[in-house]
Amino acid sequence: MSEQVLRVEFSEFFYYLEEGEAAIQFVPEFREFSIICSTDGSCITLKYCPWSGKEFPDSLTEQWFGELEKLGIDDPFGDAIIPTEFRSDQWWINRGL
Repeated sequence: MSEQVLRVEFSEFFYYLEEGEAAIQFVPEFREFSIICSTDGSCITLKYCPWSGKEFPDSLTEQWFGELEKLGIDDPFGDAIIPTEFRSDQWWINRGL
């Protein structure tokens, strides 16, 4: 399920995301929908769309870190060079997640 498919399935969420009128975000690398809680970047992951009530797909944050660890990258936010596919939804699409 690519970001394009998610944009159709959860059109209301992406509408408000693009309008910038709600403190929400979608992180394609993690396939994660969340509410932004403060200016420091902390957030709460959402399980359901606040507009449609539909269940979001599971976040892939843990899998993202796990796949990078398999590649020998233990600190992806440090000096490590992250492969291009892990900077988008491409890594989980390629793996059928």
